[in-house]
Amino acid sequence: MKRMKNIGFFLTALALMTACGKPVNNGRVCTMEARAGLQVTVRNATTNRALSDSTTVLISAGTYTELLQTFPGSDSVYTGAWERSGTYIINVSRNGYKPASYGPVILEEDGCHVITQSHTIPLEKK
Repeated sequence: MKRMKNIGFFLTALALMTACGKPVNNGRVCTMEARAGLQVTVRNATTNRALSDSTTVLISAGTYTELLQTFPGSDSVYTGAWERSGTYIINVSRNGYKPASYGPVILEEDGCHVITQSHTIPLEKK
């Protein structure tokens, strides 16, 4: 009976450790979630109103490029660079507005995940 308790305890402990993530960097436990490196909000430079429909947010780091996406309920926040550190330039365009470039933006890691940065980019009407 005592042996069964020990096995049960071991299996429970193993399940808890696995559910919490994997140890890296001196025993640090990392979660298994993916984190965005960039969150970009685009606003009208005059009214400060968020611009989401038909806005293009493209990031680049060297030869890597990514089109950022919005998600339902994200309040017009464009998200990308999932678990990707690096030095990025953010390019924003929208019909009727002057295109804007922002950067360089340097994304770093904390040993487990990319450290998310949030940026607001104003667009001026043409």
